[in-house]
Amino acid sequence: MKAKIIYICDAYCGWCYGFSPVINAFHQKYQNDYTFEVVSGGLIIGDRVGPMDSNMAKYIKGAIPRLMDITGVKISEAYINSLGNPTRINDSMIPAKAMAAFRKLEPNRVVEFASWLQKAQFVDSKDLTQIEVYKDAATAFKISPDDFVREMEASTDDAKSDFMKAQQWGITGFPAVLIDRGDTLIALSNGFTDLPNLESSLQQALEYEHK
Repeated sequence: MKAKIIYICDAYCGWCYGFSPVINAFHQKYQNDYTFEVVSGGLIIGDRVGPMDSNMAKYIKGAIPRLMDITGVKISEAYINSLGNPTRINDSMIPAKAMAAFRKLEPNRVVEFASWLQKAQFVDSKDLTQIEVYKDAATAFKISPDDFVREMEASTDDAKSDFMKAQQWGITGFPAVLIDRGDTLIALSNGFTDLPNLESSLQQALEYEHK
């Protein structure tokens, strides 16, 4: 049985979007050696759900240049202009339900789907609480939109389970990558890292297991 690489992220997490090229390259290189699973971390849940306040909007706007410089991704003006919009609700539960539904329907493409959601947020400035976004996602991945929405509606418990797993694993920031070898769970990254460092962490984890 293959070991599992677990990627913990959130659709609202800018550093996760910055990590997209890294995790996609990592997945491309190692998908034949490991099973990949994406778990939603739950960045905006509970009493955090709601419009972004002006202080948080100001903080994120100030952090974006550094994020783009370190990761190499581009965040759109449309997204930046949407920050602090009092009519836009942020709620990690809805994209988490989408991720849980997608895992059931297309388990081998979950890393790609996570990147699609992050691009929808940080480039296309989509409102991730709107069901039309997920119908568009289904079309992009050649899934029946009606089937996908129906699966999303049935995935609340799976999304909550994702949030609980991330907490139980002690994940305090996103993105994070773990390797699950069945009897051991080893962190490969906690926060943004580049591909060489991620591969180095994987090698160290494998060497640890063989001691």
